Amino acid sequence: MVNITRKKAEVNKKAVLFARVSTARQKREGLSIEEIQLPRIREYAKKEGLEVIAEFTAGESGGSEKERKKFNEMVNFVEKNKEIGNIVVYRVDRATRNFKDAVRIKDLCDNRNVKLHCVDERLVLERDTRGSKMTEWNTKVFVGQEYLNRVKEDGFNTKYTKLERGELPWHAPFGYDNVKMPNGEPTVMMDGKNSHIVREIFRRYTTGTYSLQSLAKEINGEFDTNFYKNGIRRILTNKFYVGIIVDRRTGDEYPHIYDTLVSKDSFEKIQDILTGHSTKRQRYYGVEATYRAMMTCSECGCSLTPDPKKKVQKNGNVHHYLYYHCTNGKHLHTSPVHSISETKLDTIMQDLLKRLKPPKERMETLKKELIAKNKEKNKFYDERRASLTASLQRIRQRQEKAFDMLMDGSITQEQYDRNNERYAEEVEEVEKKQRQLDEIDQSYYVTVSYLLSLFEHASDIFAVAKANEKRQILGLLLSNLEFDGENIHYTLKEPFEGLFHSTNRSIWLGW
Repeated sequence: MVNITRKKAEVNKKAVLFARVSTARQKREGLSIEEIQLPRIREYAKKEGLEVIAEFTAGESGGSEKERKKFNEMVNFVEKNKEIGNIVVYRVDRATRNFKDAVRIKDLCDNRNVKLHCVDERLVLERDTRGSKMTEWNTKVFVGQEYLNRVKEDGFNTKYTKLERGELPWHAPFGYDNVKMPNGEPTVMMDGKNSHIVREIFRRYTTGTYSLQSLAKEINGEFDTNFYKNGIRRILTNKFYVGIIVDRRTGDEYPHIYDTLVSKDSFEKIQDILTGHSTKRQRYYGVEATYRAMMTCSECGCSLTPDPKKKVQKNGNVHHYLYYHCTNGKHLHTSPVHSISETKLDTIMQDLLKRLKPPKERMETLKKELIAKNKEKNKFYDERRASLTASLQRIRQRQEKAFDMLMDGSITQEQYDRNNERYAEEVEEVEKKQRQLDEIDQSYYVTVSYLLSLFEHASDIFAVAKANEKRQILGLLLSNLEFDGENIHYTLKEPFEGLFHSTNRSIWLGW
């Protein structure tokens, strides 16, 4: 019986081939899969009369995780197909790069009587391998593990050298491209279309009128992208857009040398909005609701939450309704909690927009006022910009003077470093003020042109607008929306508060 088993094992000629190259450097050093490894191991298999059932390759672009995935795929294939008795590789370190892989290979040899053929080293590992061959196997596994450790260490050193220089050691985020300069040096540059999309995501979310889901839906429809809300969140929280690389492993931050897409002020505002949204209790979050997180209860201060309702008529028709009611999260209500339908709220807001529409003669006056304010704004902008530019120039001159004094020996390196650090902080502060001034100047023109159109057509626009568009209109006009069960209370934002001097800041629901 024992002799029969041995005979079957000896005639088992079915095999799989496995080739692996981890880096382009290994390929250059003579380990190319297609040019070196596969031809050699195929030739060996043919010479030994092995029947090749399958070939597995792990290429240089795979990375360690994909390499290991390919290795596991090969081992699992051999375990599943009991008729396979041979694994052919170029050499030991192509079969296993660590002790864990070596154990899996040795288990196949001991428990399944599989033979591992290492062609280049003329080593065959099998169940009965003993003596010098086993020592050779163990030694080469150890050397392979040490080489892998060294490669990882070199990778870490290269990575942190790049980070310290402000260079990105991995693939650029959405909105940027990894490119090569004419001299062959790699760099990161903005991708025109996608960088515009990133700016739009930040700009729109800053308004506070979007959820991540509604913003993803709008961006996808407008730019033919395929974002989910988590993809939008990743963009909004990625510090690379404001000039900082975050090390994924340690969380440490490194200023980078590339162009930025977003100002730090906008980024910080976004984080505040995200934090605020994450701490709010948002039931029925998937429901598209215009007034979600926009209204609070006058009695207890809790948010009004949307509550979808469905009514099936006798004829089978189904009608969907959306009501808002206080969450009563603080349990302060002494009377029943009232609710109000979204349809009723839309009617109220549309009527309010009609009442806010100025008469024609007031519109003409308004346009004249805006033209006059624009002249004042331009004068202020020019004066303020000139003042900031002069301040920046003075600081630059001080930096140059300090450097000259260091070179002349008038001050010590410690004094120079201390002064230079202070000057760098002053430069950053002035540049921050310049960015704020430019953003305000640009947004003024956008807002003014939008306001003139909104004054005349707000009610009509609101009537046909989608939920997120309604939120933008109301977000521009109103704040502090409250519901007390009978009335809607609101505050007009500037400049509307100054343009409409009505003392009535409540709307009676007429119940």
